[in-house]
Amino acid sequence: MAGVVALRDNSHLFSLYVGSAWHGQGVGRRLWELARDAALARGNPGSFTVNSSTFAEAMYRHLGFTATGPVAEMHGIRFIPMRLEL
Repeated sequence: MAGVVALRDNSHLFSLYVGSAWHGQGVGRRLWELARDAALARGNPGSFTVNSSTFAEAMYRHLGFTATGPVAEMHGIRFIPMRLEL
């Protein structure tokens, strides 16, 4: 499997995983585009959020997301809250 993507409430990207063998090949972007387009078709007005791992922050910035706060931690997991407005 190259990767997986999932949205919660048609707006929160809670899972975007790409296997290491597929990094840098556009798989993450394509998965995001599929999820985004499906959400827009279901009525999302163009607003998305993600709690990015520090490892994935650069990828989300490349997709157009911006940080909405500092690095946070919940249940021992560090993340950066991010948002994208189309």
